[in-house]
Amino acid sequence: MSWNDPLTFSAPGQPTFVLKTENEFPAVGFVLGLDWWLTERGGLNFAFRYIDADADVSHNLPVDPTFVTIGYTWSF
Repeated sequence: MSWNDPLTFSAPGQPTFVLKTENEFPAVGFVLGLDWWLTERGGLNFAFRYIDADADVSHNLPVDPTFVTIGYTWSF
């Protein structure tokens, strides 16, 4: 994945979000997952993802670097 530095997002009626990311995202992280088949064609997916990320000089990240996802898979 790549993005511009600084990373910016804007939305109508909102202040522009600016995040300087240079040298703050190391390649340290992990993913744990589980697929649980309920039937022959469908099942549940669980995943836990984490990245060791800092976003400013105080080493604070304004969003949680942990992601938990749950999904449903259907084979057709």
